Amino acid sequence: MGCFKNIAWLMWSWKCNNCDYLRLGTSIMGTVEPFCLKRLNEEDSWTLFSRRAFGTCQLDSSKLVEIGKKIVYKCHGGPLALKSMGGLMSTKHEIRDWLAILKAILGMRKTKYGQH
Repeated sequence: MGCFKNIAWLMWSWKCNNCDYLRLGTSIMGTVEPFCLKRLNEEDSWTLFSRRAFGTCQLDSSKLVEIGKKIVYKCHGGPLALKSMGGLMSTKHEIRDWLAILKAILGMRKTKYGQH
């Protein structure tokens, strides 16, 4: 087995019991049933993202909030995407950097599964 001994995977499931879910599963020397997580709503998505992106700092830029909310929208409620993007944005302190990342996200094409 070598380097493939421990494998973890993530995949979006388009529908699961008529609701959107994020499917998480792990496989260690075999398969395990996936664990379904519901996507976060808009408020919870913003909370998760902004805590990572801004920490406990006071938000002094309404422009960063505006850009951040657009980034959150493009994460489609996925907790992993929100935490990852929040972490990335926490390293960016200039509006131009936030705009460049937003532009890159907006330029992404949808996959055949309908997700980015």
